[in-house]
Amino acid sequence: MRCLWLTLFVILIAFCACKTTAPATDINPSSLPKKSAMLKKQADEDAGIGRYTAALDVYARLIKKHPKNSELLLGRAEVYADMLDWPSRLSDLQQVYDMGPAARSPGLLLEIGKTYYELDELELARTRLEEYLATDTRAQRSRATAEKLLSNIDFLQNKASNHNQVKLTSLGENVNTAELEYLPSINAEEDMLVFTRRSQGQEDLYLSRKQADGTWGIALPLSDINTAENESGHCLSADGKTIIFTKCDQETSYGSCDLYITELRTDGWSVPMNLGSTINTQAWEGQPSLSANGKFLIFSSSRAGGQGGRDLWISKRLDVDQWTAPVNLGSEVNGVGNEGTPFLHPDGLSLYFRADGRSGYGGYDLYMTRLGQEGWSEAINLGSPINTKRDEGSLIVNLRGDRAYFASERLKADAVNARGDIDLFSFEMPAVIRPQSVTFVKLLVLDRKTRELIDAAVDLHAYADRDAFLSTRTGLDGEILVCLPLGDDYAMSISAEGYRDYSRAFSLAEVREESDAYILTVELEEYDDILIEPDPIILENVRFRSGSTDLLEASFLELDGVVRLMEARDDIRIEILGHTDDVGDDQDNLLLSQNRAQSVADYLISRGISSSRLSAIGYGESRPIAENTTEEGRAQNRRVEFRVLD
Repeated sequence: MRCLWLTLFVILIAFCACKTTAPATDINPSSLPKKSAMLKKQADEDAGIGRYTAALDVYARLIKKHPKNSELLLGRAEVYADMLDWPSRLSDLQQVYDMGPAARSPGLLLEIGKTYYELDELELARTRLEEYLATDTRAQRSRATAEKLLSNIDFLQNKASNHNQVKLTSLGENVNTAELEYLPSINAEEDMLVFTRRSQGQEDLYLSRKQADGTWGIALPLSDINTAENESGHCLSADGKTIIFTKCDQETSYGSCDLYITELRTDGWSVPMNLGSTINTQAWEGQPSLSANGKFLIFSSSRAGGQGGRDLWISKRLDVDQWTAPVNLGSEVNGVGNEGTPFLHPDGLSLYFRADGRSGYGGYDLYMTRLGQEGWSEAINLGSPINTKRDEGSLIVNLRGDRAYFASERLKADAVNARGDIDLFSFEMPAVIRPQSVTFVKLLVLDRKTRELIDAAVDLHAYADRDAFLSTRTGLDGEILVCLPLGDDYAMSISAEGYRDYSRAFSLAEVREESDAYILTVELEEYDDILIEPDPIILENVRFRSGSTDLLEASFLELDGVVRLMEARDDIRIEILGHTDDVGDDQDNLLLSQNRAQSVADYLISRGISSSRLSAIGYGESRPIAENTTEEGRAQNRRVEFRVLD
């Protein structure tokens, strides 16, 4: 491909130049003798496989023999471009330019402008690019390139100081190789890394796990997923059990490239399944990002109805294999060019992506946008040195929001054979572009008596949100991981057939900084094992509107569990106990506790439980279980309990 591009480039310059009366030997590619032409071909082949020293040696000999041959100078200039040696490239291009007006084709002007841009000689770049636009009125793609560079120059000269000083750290030789590594993804625990490696044109998915010393282990191919064809453009779910990836030209495909899903089972990854015709179309779909709660999928698509080329779209999951019709993310995110590699942080608010249609540093730059009450904010450029004059690939951020992973083109250490490569790096996120911190809950659900794993349903609600934040199952391995954005209180209910529900509250509404993860082993008790005993059971997730007896929506999760208990054990009655803290008047607190206990009883009655099996009593502030001297203690004392009676 490199040789084809170079041939077309040289022909373009020669074609424009041949319209003049200049000597053909100066600018005509056909002027090279046969032997020299063969040597040049060998030099280009060497350059194409990274043997730059050999290529430059051949070009040096040829140019010494034919010092005024533009084809040789332009060919060597392309070798220097591959090496990112912009001063040397400019020297060769300038020699062709100095051959006179006959040699100054539009293509040459464009290449000189691009090279000045790489050297940060922005005004000189502007001059040549504007000169090019004035001479070439037909080559729309090349004109678009020049116009984009001019837009970038305006951006770089007028932007505010946003050079985030970040230190890039390579993910190490167990991950980065002489091949191309890109499109990383991590799980919530940040100990599992999946990425694409491209070798000899073949794209495959690889997995690396973090070792005890904090480094990444040797990356191994995901053989259950990889085939003789390409697998790439993927995302890894927060719990590390689901991969959605891009695959092209399959018999099961709806278009050129589609999205497929695979899940981790006890015996390996499942056979990948097409996500279906709601997500995939006759157009191109790829580069997905699955929200941490598994409810939303953002992906890139060239389908009709977008803002430009490839846009970002979002779909909501209705069921295991059902999705809503995708909706375009709109003009705040999507522009006239292409958007891709989205990453929706587990906070559910911060979206990172790449785009090539905006002013910036290079071709594809990395951007972020935040979701607010009015929708997505205007996308902002992540700045330098995250963005460079190269095309950036993708960026993901860990749960805490303090470390990012991305793929970028950096120079190899060998100064002689320096070569642009794509490797994986990490860096500390600058505060201005950090997402909201997120913690997680990791659950293992067991039978209390047998210690066997249980396939249980897990429901999670934010108290302030009417809709479920997450509804899922632990699966046969009895384990689940759930991400919880800080700033909300959450109610969790775990249920399994034949067992009493388990409930837990996570109070994160006042937490704004990093919080430790919750690692829980939950032991469920079978209904038949529930004993009649005097110790009350706290209803952890039963809460009321402030100063009211109105139950919050999240309370119904736990109360429905009480309903199931009483339906399974028709031989028991329960007593509902209401309590308050010591703030306020004693009699007011006693009345409030009684009314709240009765509100719980009324809900159970509305669900079909006989009132004869229920009693409600309020104790006000008389039975605290914690000191009332702190807000945490008072919160524990404001509670509703129930006691099983015979």
